[in-house]
Amino acid sequence: MMKKINLFTALLCALVIVTTPSFSQEAKDSIKTYPGGEAHSVKTYPHDFTCDRPKNVILFIGDGMGVAQVYAGLTANKGNLFLENFKHIGFTKTYSANRYITDSAAAATAIATGQKTDNGVIGMDPDQQSVKNITESASKRGIAAGIVATSSITHATPGAFVAHQRNVSIR
Repeated sequence: MMKKINLFTALLCALVIVTTPSFSQEAKDSIKTYPGGEAHSVKTYPHDFTCDRPKNVILFIGDGMGVAQVYAGLTANKGNLFLENFKHIGFTKTYSANRYITDSAAAATAIATGQKTDNGVIGMDPDQQSVKNITESASKRGIAAGIVATSSITHATPGAFVAHQRNVSIR
């Protein structure tokens, strides 16, 4: 039987505080950039919060982006990335229910619903039953929610936040 992840726990993952590595000026000067590459300046913004509750929650998903890719970005940009301005950042385990290597559909469903599923499945559990996603949960509570994507909204990652579909061509 699949272990169900509590949706609250999945949301909490997005609010975990993670400290980013700090580089001394000497270390920054010694980091090599890629040939012909120049470091981009990164402005730092203060965290001045006036209330205890967040006004908005924005979930950024760097599709296919793990710790190694973030560290490569830090290295290429001499130890600075804009994402260091994020007060909270989280990690989650997005493996699928039926394969060692997950695909975007199963990974995004894990993030959007808190439920592991099979590769090729969006917004459904391994038994092909629809699972409520965070967008639907917010809407039911009268909270405005939306999806913005740089890919087609029908791609697996954004799709998991709005759809419930089994892709039979992947099986």
